[in-house]
Amino acid sequence: MPAERVHLLAAVAMAAYLLPWALKAGLAPAIAFSAGYLLGALFLCPDLDLERSACLRRWGRLGGFWRAWWRHVPHRGMSHSPAGLLVYVVLATLPPAAVLTLAGYPPEPRVLGAYVAGIAIPHQLHVLLDELWSALKRAA
Repeated sequence: MPAERVHLLAAVAMAAYLLPWALKAGLAPAIAFSAGYLLGALFLCPDLDLERSACLRRWGRLGGFWRAWWRHVPHRGMSHSPAGLLVYVVLATLPPAAVLTLAGYPPEPRVLGAYVAGIAIPHQLHVLLDELWSALKRAA
């Protein structure tokens, strides 16, 4: 598994590549994409299933929320799968979308889609790097 800083560097490089594309969709989708991307890259990475991951440490005292996750989900199990990504997306999307809707500001579908894409892309990049790293180690 690559070091956390390798994952972070790859996420920053991908963000720098994708942000101009997000801006073409408009300011609101670009902001939503950026917020989702930061959340996905820094707080909802697949390594939340590791007790001592940098991602989990970023949660601070709220990291206890993920205790059941890292105790019962084996590393590279569900958290590195589409099902794990779905859990992260639902937990990160439903509460703010519900609050905005109840406040009379339902999110536009394209803005919501940009936010979800922002969460999903660093997650999938992380999994891809893990798989590539494992394949290189097996080949060596």
